[in-house]
Amino acid sequence: MPIDHTGPDPASVKDLFAKIAPRYDLLNMLLSMGLDRIWRRVAASRVRPVAGELFLDLAAGTGAFSEALRGTCPEVRIIAADFCVPILSRTSPNIAHRAAADALNLPFKNGVFDGFVMAFGLRNFADPLRGLSELARTLQPCGRGLVLEFLRPEPTLFGFLYRLYLRLWVPLLGGLLSGSFSAYRHLTRTISSFYSRSEFRDMAAQAGFDVAETRELTFGAATALLLTKKS
Repeated sequence: MPIDHTGPDPASVKDLFAKIAPRYDLLNMLLSMGLDRIWRRVAASRVRPVAGELFLDLAAGTGAFSEALRGTCPEVRIIAADFCVPILSRTSPNIAHRAAADALNLPFKNGVFDGFVMAFGLRNFADPLRGLSELARTLQPCGRGLVLEFLRPEPTLFGFLYRLYLRLWVPLLGGLLSGSFSAYRHLTRTISSFYSRSEFRDMAAQAGFDVAETRELTFGAATALLLTKKS
């Protein structure tokens, strides 16, 4: 059965990230208590890049996932793509190839990439299914990708505590440090209304992927999902 998830307005998302771009990495570190870097390193190791392969880092932001991927394999080639130019312009000089790109209409040919990575971007897409379908289109046959995302918290004790953290602490600290309380209220809303694990699996299948591996990080605060393109 098709999964219907209408994401946030793209223009609002672009404006939001442009506003918080100068402190984006600092806020990620503080709000995750430094865990975001560990999550990316663990996730990058699961996709197993090989020297000479070409990867797309979609919704790349400041390129933190690109750096983690290169830490796993320095010889992998990476294109960091994002539709928010102010935040993309803050990527490390080590990331030589950058592209301003709409995730729902990627400016790349069919089958050009060996793999992709994407961290905490899918839930901000106006149409997540279309975004994943575009990724499947640009992958080579049997290509693979890694989605690191905040899925909807499970109805457990940790899930309850996590929801409180998202509702109370994230908007307060994020708003005080960035000057944009609305940006971090948006973060809370997108996590609470996003896919569950089973819904994500169904949506990925519609887009042309199998979920080869699911790894919960920090009791499920974040989830790393290894996708393989269906033959």
